[in-house]
Amino acid sequence: MKKKNRRSLHCAGVSFLVHTASAKVGFQSRICENNGGAFLYFLWGVAESRNFMRRSLQSSTGPADPQDMKRGISCPRQKVQQIPGHPSSTTRTDLRRLLLSTILLLFPLTLAAQATAQGALSSALRATPAIGVVLDVKSGRLIAEVNATEAARQRSAPGSILKPLFLTAALEQREVLPQIKVFCRRDLHIREGNREWNLACTHPQSDVAFAAKEALAYSCNRYFAALADRIPPRQASAILERYGLALTTPTSQEQKELLVLGVAGVTVSPVQMAIAYRKLALELDDARAPAALDAVREGLKDSVNYGMAHNAAVPGMDIAGKTGTASDLAKSWSHGWFAGIGHLGHKEYVVVIYLPRGNGADAALLAQHFFLAAKASTAFPR
Repeated sequence: MKKKNRRSLHCAGVSFLVHTASAKVGFQSRICENNGGAFLYFLWGVAESRNFMRRSLQSSTGPADPQDMKRGISCPRQKVQQIPGHPSSTTRTDLRRLLLSTILLLFPLTLAAQATAQGALSSALRATPAIGVVLDVKSGRLIAEVNATEAARQRSAPGSILKPLFLTAALEQREVLPQIKVFCRRDLHIREGNREWNLACTHPQSDVAFAAKEALAYSCNRYFAALADRIPPRQASAILERYGLALTTPTSQEQKELLVLGVAGVTVSPVQMAIAYRKLALELDDARAPAALDAVREGLKDSVNYGMAHNAAVPGMDIAGKTGTASDLAKSWSHGWFAGIGHLGHKEYVVVIYLPRGNGADAALLAQHFFLAAKASTAFPR
């Protein structure tokens, strides 16, 4: 590779790294889908690592090559100042080269995973009005998105995807115990103001008692209305704030029930829900989390395995998730949500799908298409 081309490639790599680091969670950055570019970065990193080893051997037996000292690792108009004869000048340059080459050796793997996730999400949502967001749980970085502008701007009632958030907080505060059961006849009507809400459960079981895990898996509205009655109004508001959602304080029991069920009193964007579920994933993954939270973790997995989010299930994949169906005021149609946590290769990701017209089952099916497309890729090592 010619010296000029290598320097240009290096400058592009540095610029990309600086741009990525400057974004707090990466929403301002866009994903490079050019795997060829990633491969060139990888080759450059290998070459620089070899050069570092060669220069290290030379420096242990004699003075460094003056040409190396002049060349440095700088981009045009940003040269590293060298002090002639200073023994640490070459060492500093080599250490910088080692750091950059190490980053670039790992960077193509991340870039390839991003490109694959973006391709999988774009394929899954193609020819649909759906909005999709994928976040890396550990870093919080945006991995993929479809309809980016709407992902941050569109705000709708979240429906049942709020239930895991309220259940987690209630279990932590011991407002409810995981083994406590609530009897459900599948009928639930809530009147608030001039409107009556028919919130009958859609799970197949009738006249059964659900504990926390089963209630979450089957999205039992009766259970979560009873849970809302146990949570003080200010705590309900604090739970929303904890997960970065709109701050609102219910003033009546009915408002509190509607809030916990996600059908009134709060609207969210797909980006907000992705961030909220990332926080939830970190809490559930925390080794110090109380044992009671196992009900949330297992309930979300069971929801995908056989519960209301079963449309998202993919054989051989560990996916935990929740669906939601709701209607916004002044609209006669429903919209659907899927919010979930899944492993692709060795990393954990949050996936949020919002479907402007449809229901949670439809959104879960789109999530399944994403997971299937991502699973088929070799960019996520197993």
